[in-house]
Amino acid sequence: MRSVLGLVVVVVLSIAVSAQLPTSTLNGTVADPQGAAVAGAKVSVVSQATGAVRDTTTDAAGFYSVTNLLPADYRPSLKAR
Repeated sequence: MRSVLGLVVVVVLSIAVSAQLPTSTLNGTVADPQGAAVAGAKVSVVSQATGAVRDTTTDAAGFYSVTNLLPADYRPSLKAR
C-alpha cells in the first residue's frame, strides 16, 4: 500500500514539474514628461534575438504587462497613436 501511495505522489509531482515553462513577464508604466500616467498607449515588446513582437496597451494607470515571454533580451517601444 505504501509503495503504491509513494508511486502516485511521484507521478503527480512529476506532472506538476513538467508543466512549468521557463517564461517571464515584462511589466512597465508609461508616463508623460510631467509624470502623469498615459492610458491607452500602444506598447510593443521586441525580442532582440528574433525580432518577434508582442503588442499590448496600457491601462488607466499607464501600466502594461506582457506575459509568457521566452528567455531573451527584450526592448519595449511605444507606438504613435
